[in-house]
Amino acid sequence: MINDFLLTPVVVGTEQDRKIIDNILLNVKDKKSLVNLVGKTSISDLIIIIKKASFVVANDNGIHHLSNFLNKKTLTLFNFSSYKVFNWNNKNSNFIFNPIFDCMPCVGQENGPFDNYPFKCPWKERCKYSIDEKVIIKKLEKLKWIQ
Repeated sequence: MINDFLLTPVVVGTEQDRKIIDNILLNVKDKKSLVNLVGKTSISDLIIIIKKASFVVANDNGIHHLSNFLNKKTLTLFNFSSYKVFNWNNKNSNFIFNPIFDCMPCVGQENGPFDNYPFKCPWKERCKYSIDEKVIIKKLEKLKWIQ
């Protein structure tokens, strides 16, 4: 599906993320269309990559916060955390939240809201499958970040 657009995805992560990312990349048909920098980037490298990117798609993590801090077009995927708590309110910040389970978002209410970290999910984090590539592409098209 990503091959339908003139994009060069850049995949980043730590060496500890490699196994998860490699599993995700199994679904990419044309791996020549992306740049895999997993385990090869420092924070300084990441800042340069974000600054040069047309836009950033990230989970609610440090990359999403860094991208928003740099005022880059950012689409954040909120699977388990709350967009009401962790979203940035700038013109370049957008998000997807698809609350398909009653437990979403997974945010503690005791003296909070606070992120539920480390995760203690009795449903094996089923929410991590609530946003797929079709939903992301549709949102990017709606934002007119891709055509």
